Amino acid sequence: MDYGLLNKSTQALFEYVKKAGLLFSICYEDQTIRHMIDNKHLAQEDARTNAQKEMLYMQDNWFRDDTYLRASERPVLFVFGPQYFKSASDWETLFSVLNAKPVFITEDNTLPPVTTSSYPWPPMWASKEGVLTEKGIE
Repeated sequence: MDYGLLNKSTQALFEYVKKAGLLFSICYEDQTIRHMIDNKHLAQEDARTNAQKEMLYMQDNWFRDDTYLRASERPVLFVFGPQYFKSASDWETLFSVLNAKPVFITEDNTLPPVTTSSYPWPPMWASKEGVLTEKGIE
């Protein structure tokens, strides 16, 4: 697994973001939980506990940083999904270990009441089939 290398590289990237005077935010990809289970690195019954540890890691290492993006004094957390934790109650459980619930923004669809908003993501098939234009696929 390349998580250690990715974490080290991410930390280095954030140092340059700070030097540039920018803010940063995390986009969590919960499908990694499924991959960890499928590859026998994590037992399915430990998925929530593992994700809670990841939330605490983000809180301790990034959410508290002065250059971390906040809205209404709360850290902003994006998710590229949800793909594994698909219910609002799952996310409430994950966030229950945090000092402050993040402003939570999901891809495409919201999970009331836990999400604040969502963002669109172009379908991946569009990049393989042709060029996505204002009028459609060409």
